[in-house]
Amino acid sequence: MNSLIAGNQSAFIKGRNLVDGVVIVNEVVDLARRFGKECLIFKVDFEKAYDSVEWVFLEYMLKRTIKAILRGFELASSLRVNFWKSCLMGVNVREDFMETTCNSLNCIRGSIPFKYLGLPVGANPHRMSTWEPLISSLHKKLNSWNHKHISFGGSVKESHPNPKGVSMGGVNGGRKLCWIKWRVVCQQKENGRLGVRGIKAVNLSLLMKWRWRLLNSEEVGLWKEVVSRSLGNGASTCFWSDLWIGDLLVCVKFPRLFSLSLQKEVKVRELVSVEGESYNWTFTWWRRLFLWEEDRVSQLLTSLTNVKLSNEEDTWRWMLDAEGSFSVKSAYNSLLKEIVTGTNLSLFEAKFFNNIWDSPASSKVVAFSWQLLHDRVPTKENLLLCGVLPQNSDGYCVWCGDICESSSHLFLHCKVALVVWYEIFKWLGVVIVVPPNLSIFFDCLSEAANSKKSKKGFCLV
Repeated sequence: MNSLIAGNQSAFIKGRNLVDGVVIVNEVVDLARRFGKECLIFKVDFEKAYDSVEWVFLEYMLKRTIKAILRGFELASSLRVNFWKSCLMGVNVREDFMETTCNSLNCIRGSIPFKYLGLPVGANPHRMSTWEPLISSLHKKLNSWNHKHISFGGSVKESHPNPKGVSMGGVNGGRKLCWIKWRVVCQQKENGRLGVRGIKAVNLSLLMKWRWRLLNSEEVGLWKEVVSRSLGNGASTCFWSDLWIGDLLVCVKFPRLFSLSLQKEVKVRELVSVEGESYNWTFTWWRRLFLWEEDRVSQLLTSLTNVKLSNEEDTWRWMLDAEGSFSVKSAYNSLLKEIVTGTNLSLFEAKFFNNIWDSPASSKVVAFSWQLLHDRVPTKENLLLCGVLPQNSDGYCVWCGDICESSSHLFLHCKVALVVWYEIFKWLGVVIVVPPNLSIFFDCLSEAANSKKSKKGFCLV
């Protein structure tokens, strides 16, 4: 061996490393520099199989092969490749190879990033410049809709696919005043809101659709909060860390047993042996169990009594849907509770807010009634609170000039408003004592009807 392996080399000798050679070379170079000595370094590279390849010929054959593949595709599918409009791009490819390949294929030389199906490919997704063309395209489409001539009620109806359509106030195209918080607007109509879809929740719901597709493939992730395993043969379901029985993971429900188990990654099928109609579960622990721990094992076995295996493969189940299949709607409704938070309405408030949207009145009137019940109309009192009117301005009612102009006063308690309401009561043939606020007044009107048809008419009023 001494004749084959020299004693001063770094490889094939016990206790030495290839990096030792690098250290020695660095020391030699540093020594020559410090003392000004001449030093000639010859870096030897042994010839390998690839060194004998004629690369020019190989690249030429690769180009011909690419063109032959495209030609074969044309003959098989009757779809001809337009080389003049096609584009060739490379990643970490030599410039001369790209030039000669483009010339051989008679195509355009492209660069990365590029657009594919209208979306950027190869660009940095964290940069704003990546998405500016897409945002500009959306702005052009949205601006083509002349929503300036549509009432607030109409824009609410149109805003379900397009949240930008919700707008309130503004004079001559000027800056609009935000009367209601966006998180309030995004809540469902059953909660007295507008039911406009929140952009963040919709985006996450659509992204979850892609995650669900990945989840049902062989390479899966794990969403323990919203998915569970639908047990088939148990071959791919982890006994301890998959949600396959009950509402909790087995490792969470029985943490002590999980810590003692030697089978933490075991599948359900590997733990059970079937004898006729009986199932025998076999667990392995790293020590003998105490009495109270054996009681926990008994509880675990009791929870496994109704487990039945089949010949089908294990699948994922979407817990937010009764049928177990994923839907963007169920994901959105779940995310809405987490992302768009707000105060819940009482049963009394929810009742008349639901009646508002059932009214046969025009959307403009219904939307204004919704704003009025939320006290989000531009009365002098609200304009003063928003800082639109100066603090020293007159905030008295525009009709009577006696009291501050609030929503309840302007539409209910003002002398002019009372005259109008008494005439309406006389026309309807009802006697109603004017209540202190608009919410109770609306409920009184809807309850004053003695039939379904008349109730519809009262809601219209």
